[in-house]
Amino acid sequence: MIRFEPPRELAFRVKDNFTIWSYTLEPLADGGTRVAVRREAPEGLAPMSAKLQGVVMGGLDRFDEEILAGMHKTLERLKAEVEA
Repeated sequence: MIRFEPPRELAFRVKDNFTIWSYTLEPLADGGTRVAVRREAPEGLAPMSAKLQGVVMGGLDRFDEEILAGMHKTLERLKAEVEA
């Protein structure tokens, strides 16, 4: 765990590729909550991960597009669960 500050933030490192994923919650004036998800690689990707993304997963740009689409889907599902 990189950061754990309930109820505001959770961040963890993926040991296989060195990325850091974080979820940040920000209370809104209307009583809602803004949720942000981030994927960062401040120290770069693990060499094997970078190679796999480039060769096996359609290239780095394509992989980044897939990651972003997955992030949006996760946030949509989270919203649906909270509102249910």
